[in-house]
Amino acid sequence: MSRQPPGERLLRAVVEGAPQGVIASDAEGVIQWTNSTAEALFGYGSGELTGQALAAVIPAQHRAQHDDHLRNYFETPQTRPTGQGLELTGLRKDGTAFPVEISLSYIDPPEGPLAIAFVTDITERKRLEHERDRFFEWSPDPLCIMRRDGSYSQVNPAFATQLGYDKGEMLGKPFGTFIHPADWEKSRVMLERLLAGQSIVQFENRLISKDRSVRWFQWTAHAPASGEEVFYAVARDVTDAREAAQSQQQLVALIENITDFVGLASADQPFRILHINQGGSEMLGLPPLPELQQLTIQDLAIVDAAVQEQIEEGLARRGHWIGEMQMRHYGTGEWIPVELNMFLVLFNNGERKPIARALVARDIRERKRGEERLRALTRQLLTAQEAERRRIARDLHDDVTQRLAGAAIELGLLRRERLSGGVSARVVRLEEQVGRLADDLRSLAHEIHPGALEHVGLSAALEAYCAESRRKKGVAIRYSARDVPGGIPPETAVVLYRIAQEAVGNALKHSGGSMVEVVLTGVQEEQGRIKLIVADNGKGFLVEDVRDSPGLGLLSIEERVQLVNGKLAIHSRPNEGSRVEVEVPLP
Repeated sequence: MSRQPPGERLLRAVVEGAPQGVIASDAEGVIQWTNSTAEALFGYGSGELTGQALAAVIPAQHRAQHDDHLRNYFETPQTRPTGQGLELTGLRKDGTAFPVEISLSYIDPPEGPLAIAFVTDITERKRLEHERDRFFEWSPDPLCIMRRDGSYSQVNPAFATQLGYDKGEMLGKPFGTFIHPADWEKSRVMLERLLAGQSIVQFENRLISKDRSVRWFQWTAHAPASGEEVFYAVARDVTDAREAAQSQQQLVALIENITDFVGLASADQPFRILHINQGGSEMLGLPPLPELQQLTIQDLAIVDAAVQEQIEEGLARRGHWIGEMQMRHYGTGEWIPVELNMFLVLFNNGERKPIARALVARDIRERKRGEERLRALTRQLLTAQEAERRRIARDLHDDVTQRLAGAAIELGLLRRERLSGGVSARVVRLEEQVGRLADDLRSLAHEIHPGALEHVGLSAALEAYCAESRRKKGVAIRYSARDVPGGIPPETAVVLYRIAQEAVGNALKHSGGSMVEVVLTGVQEEQGRIKLIVADNGKGFLVEDVRDSPGLGLLSIEERVQLVNGKLAIHSRPNEGSRVEVEVPLP
């Protein structure tokens, strides 16, 4: 081996301890010497690389290009500092390739110039860059890298897609190209703050999409690191949120002009109160709005928990709930009857996403008082009607029918006298007519006011009515009673009897069925109840189609049920018969 000049020996001593691999090669591409780090990097033993061509550490597909680079370098040699090196591919002794970064320098000893390559294994850096790029590409939020001049160096697919562009259409364009004119100056000031060194800047602006629609974005941008020429920004599309907030503000302005209770709460748990109008606050004695906005619907406890479950079910299934209920006065605890409509406020953004839940309640105390006065008047009228029925029935039974009976007796006596054949036959017919008229008047008196209702009770009266109707109409009418309590109030007994009359009459007149069943049942619970069922096997009907039909008397049945605080249910479908159920509480 030739004797090394002192300068070269000093250089080799210095680079031997360098953390990077160092390879010195001549203009012919022959390796003159390496440090131990380079030998380890490429998988060679001590001195194995010396004298070999550089091709030994370069993959075959890159060797021609490398030869050109080496030739050009020796023609105009220059130092390329670390950080400005070439990213190339190295080849290990075992044939595996790996990414490297090469920084070049040169020396010019007497034996001839040498290129000094500083080699860094950048496998780990490449892996991290790949992970970064994957995050950049797959992030659902808009991400971008901007140069100091404000142009886009890189944008991720989410950003481009939300604005309706291909990535290539945005790269290299100044950010001002996409900003709404009204926000350009604000955005320029934010860019200047970043360039002045402010570490993090947060702001909102509007960007114009390719289709000229406007989207709101909320930005967080980081100032360039020392020596970097780019900075990074992440955004979130807040268009829907801003438009939803604007819709809420418009809704609030509208509901303040309504005198009913109108409240808005968040669409999702925990249903935080957003707004309650002045009329609603006065109606329920609520605290000031700023205090309310710290609470949830549950905190106010103005709705009974059981009713709240029904409301939630209605909202989940249909998006609204309508009905009568009671709301608690926040100050006094008084329960106020209201007519309630609760519904989801939808933001029509294609997905029709709920932005709030609205509650509209009308105080119906005055209406309830009016209804109670009307029920009391109706009760008085029905009581008077029943009294008049009782009088008429008594007069028919005790007076008219008795007088007819007397006439029938007189005709019978007359028939026994010696009369001509023609006159005798006429007397017989007249006697029969008077007898039938007396029977009809007794039946009419019984229908007007059944005496059995007062003397033997509701169950016996219904049984007698069903038997009489069966005899007259020739239709099977079955009556049964189970666990009927004694001491049913007269008013309740009259109501149930009249409902049975109406329901059986409807079945006989309209159903076309062959059987009617009447059932009276006592229900023994914490509070006793009595239940009446009238069912037929006729042609049936759609309840909603006949509810207001005057011929069926459903309105009369409903009014009578309300008088005794009962519940009415009517079940029927075409060709499946009908069923009327009435349930009345007992004292």
